Amino acid sequence: VLAFSNKCVITESDFSFNSAWGIALWQSCENIVSWCLADFVNRPWRSGYGADSAAMAVSYESHRNYIVGVSMTHGGDGFFLTNLTDVGYNLEARRFLPYGSSDDNIIAYCDGSWSPANAFEGTFSFRNVYFRNIADYSGHGFWLGFSNDSLLLENEISHNHGMGIAIEHGSGTRIEKNTIEHNNDAAIALWASPGEERECHPSRNIEIRDNTIRHCKTAFNLTNSTDIYINGNIIEDTPITDEIKNTKTPDSPSALEKFVTSPQYLKLQEIFTAKPAGFRLYRKLGMPLGMKWLEMTDYHPRDFRNSLAAYRLDGWSGLELYVMNPGDTKIEIPEWAELEPNPNDRHITKIKPKPEASSTIRYLTVKLQQADRTEEITVPILAAEWTELWYNWDKDKNPITEPDAEDRIFSGRPDLERKSHIQPGWDWMRGPVIAGTPESAFALEASTEVNLPAGTYKFSAGFTGSLSIWIDSELVCSDWTGKRYTFVSGNVEIAEGTHKIKLRHCQDREWKMLRLYWAKIR
Repeated sequence: VLAFSNKCVITESDFSFNSAWGIALWQSCENIVSWCLADFVNRPWRSGYGADSAAMAVSYESHRNYIVGVSMTHGGDGFFLTNLTDVGYNLEARRFLPYGSSDDNIIAYCDGSWSPANAFEGTFSFRNVYFRNIADYSGHGFWLGFSNDSLLLENEISHNHGMGIAIEHGSGTRIEKNTIEHNNDAAIALWASPGEERECHPSRNIEIRDNTIRHCKTAFNLTNSTDIYINGNIIEDTPITDEIKNTKTPDSPSALEKFVTSPQYLKLQEIFTAKPAGFRLYRKLGMPLGMKWLEMTDYHPRDFRNSLAAYRLDGWSGLELYVMNPGDTKIEIPEWAELEPNPNDRHITKIKPKPEASSTIRYLTVKLQQADRTEEITVPILAAEWTELWYNWDKDKNPITEPDAEDRIFSGRPDLERKSHIQPGWDWMRGPVIAGTPESAFALEASTEVNLPAGTYKFSAGFTGSLSIWIDSELVCSDWTGKRYTFVSGNVEIAEGTHKIKLRHCQDREWKMLRLYWAKIR
């Protein structure tokens, strides 16, 4: 943490696998942070990750800093910049009156990908420059609400769950020569929301020039934006739903042309040419990529970099390995388990119970051996077959909030029935959960029978929509109000023997998530 610190240099350092921030600035100016790793800086939140963690956080009057070549992947946010209060709303004035902004910073050649919130967030600020960064596979690529005179130049923004670039109530924004592809919402969204508390922050004075936009839900969302110039963009397989009318004269020279002739750019090039010969962003290290490889210890994400393999539980139903050197590593497993290599990635293999294994909890011990080095991984595994009944649900005829909604939704004939050895569950996603099911309005009943030792068990679930969990005939936990997100849990005493676990889940949202957790607690 740099607090009240100016003209410092932080370079060639590793701040990865922490739980709150990797690097943080508070009232710190004219510093250089370059060629560092700050990956997997994250912590649990509800049944996911984020919780206002960030690989790098810049706050409260931190100006004129250079953040160059920092790997910030798999954080809550990758990069996070804000003002003193992070909201800017003044209760007495009943207006958004931001105070203590962080301005005139250069963020370049950084990678904020695989972050559940935003790859890059920079709110309530002035004249920050985002140049040649990578913002992939995150909640949103760039979220720059209430920012002014922001420059987004030559960034890569792809495969985000939401928007590529999202700026509410921004002014003076220049978006030029970015590549924006395969985002599930608008490629570029610049908008103003109603309300007198926001009137002093219109969305205006915008230029969107020479970008490449492909395979996004829509090219632009410019709701209530004014003084716009859009030109020279390549748009492929992406609808333009808003009528575009240029209502301002374009800058000449353009924002990019001005930037590459500025003193800021000359200093940036000095930092870039000093890049250490062996430095590589995390994505280039041959390590696991994706939020599913974020597994927590008591205090921070598990650091697998010096291990023979990273591992994660695949629900209760198996173990997934990312083997660092698959050609040189031998894997030994019990006779009741089997290996399932990934045909598309030789590093990845799953280990699961054989179909004929009895329905009970077992402890799976996997031995990894490479030359004279041996490692063991031991995790609990549930060998069980789930019966899944999938229903098409007419949410207009059977509203989710009606008192008898659950009984009516599951009273009909299922549209799809299947057997699976994988516990039901999915991370935040859009589209069908499995082939043949609707994209949004569906209902699922999943059940299995398991032989369990006596004890007290805790069952929990995080989900969108509604859900109930039953053990035999006892309702353990439930929420049938149809909220955007809910977390429920409950304890139940279980006698030794075979018990039926039943899950009922109803979903009516485009974005959906279901995670089920259970364990013997005493």
